[in-house]
Amino acid sequence: MGVYNADGYLVYTPVSGLVRTGIYNPNGTFNCVDRTNAVGFVGLYHPCGAYNVAVSSSSSYYAPNGAINVTPLGNGTFGQKSGNIVIPPWVPRGDSARTPVIGAQYTTQQYWNRGYQPNNTAFKTSAGGVFTRTTTKTYLNSTAVVSTAAINTEAFDFSPAAVVLGLSMEGPSTNLCLRSGDLSVLPWESIGVTPTAGSKLAPDGTMSGTLLNAATSANTHRQQITVTASTVYTWSFWVARGTATDLKWSAYNITAAANIVAETSYYAQTSVNWTRVQFTFTTPVGCTSVYIYTQRNGSAGTYYAWGGQLEAVAFATSYIPTAAAATVNRAQDFLAFGPTGGLPFNGYDQTQGAFIWEGDSAHINGVSPFECLLSISDGTANNLLQLALNSNGTISFVVIVAGVMQASITSAAMTLGVRFRVLVLWRLNQFEMWINGVKIGATDVSGTVPVVTLMRLGAQHNGGAPMFGHISQWWYFDVPPWGRAATLSTVGGV
Repeated sequence: MGVYNADGYLVYTPVSGLVRTGIYNPNGTFNCVDRTNAVGFVGLYHPCGAYNVAVSSSSSYYAPNGAINVTPLGNGTFGQKSGNIVIPPWVPRGDSARTPVIGAQYTTQQYWNRGYQPNNTAFKTSAGGVFTRTTTKTYLNSTAVVSTAAINTEAFDFSPAAVVLGLSMEGPSTNLCLRSGDLSVLPWESIGVTPTAGSKLAPDGTMSGTLLNAATSANTHRQQITVTASTVYTWSFWVARGTATDLKWSAYNITAAANIVAETSYYAQTSVNWTRVQFTFTTPVGCTSVYIYTQRNGSAGTYYAWGGQLEAVAFATSYIPTAAAATVNRAQDFLAFGPTGGLPFNGYDQTQGAFIWEGDSAHINGVSPFECLLSISDGTANNLLQLALNSNGTISFVVIVAGVMQASITSAAMTLGVRFRVLVLWRLNQFEMWINGVKIGATDVSGTVPVVTLMRLGAQHNGGAPMFGHISQWWYFDVPPWGRAATLSTVGGV
């Protein structure tokens, strides 16, 4: 029962009309409606009230004779029926239309574990997945407002333009900048600048943006911070234009009384709306104290600032609010599956498989450290399949058995900062990696496959080498889809 498209998918669009919600004809008249009958069964009924199909206790639509018809998949969509399982259109297909064993599409909050899972909690429970983080964490919500995820709760992040990015995965970081949300009082120093707290609605939705008004171009707004010599730091904050026609940041080595970065304009990066700017620099040998500036000898006039953050990484991470007393640490995100019956999850094949990883990274080639995107292992480095982003921006797929390398495939340096998709496939004497629809190198035709028990996303087998970025989706196939590798390794390909 239902309207199917050319691909064989049952099309179901709930539409509200009058007091009922259901399936409508193109002209807007009822075809069948969602309602509750006299004995309390919820189902789809003909408008005249005749019984058509009902919702069973297992939350599937059944015909009156009890035969399964279709299963609701959430978000108003139904999928193609295969036996008693309905396959959503967003689930990728392998060779011969074979479905993956397990996967998650974080950008749309849709989950699959040998069948549809209604939400992330049910998905993790069914698959033996555990997410942990011992601190809170900020992220941008669907309206691009800085929000807070609770301890041990995932942060599903959006861009400043409110475009969904996926599951935010980051390593630990510490904000060394005090009073990050109030730039009007000590330890912030204002010289030739008059600060006024609570002058603009801030990116977190509170009235905490600081107005900074410089009477002349001889102006300074800065904070002194203790640092470690010969270390990469990133200075970031939100800024919005006022009447000033130039804004200049700087980093100054107090120890040696010398500039690390002289006054440098960043005005072109800003607008009247809040924009998060970030600047990376390396402290010189012997440097133990710096000034970091939101304004140093820029033009006279006003601007707004909020959310100051200095951290010892090569890029800005999620905002870490601080008060006056101490720096604040944000803990690492951990996502692991297994062991479940000696496997990473039920349905894992110890002899062969394939994995799709799609997401983005804040990685900066040549500056960022090694970051692990995926590790499937026995909990050690001796037996594993690993997908990683190397410090030079290349992506590598390695397979190790009993401490001996079985396969190693490495891409050219990636252009990062945008979403990309990687597909790796493996079985005895056949290993491949594809990125964005292109096969990387030659097929590795010599090697065995490790026996594994644990899968980590965004970190190595031991939780080390964390990634900084987002996972938009991931999928595991127990049978490698060799024939569809180009499509399945392309962003958007199903």
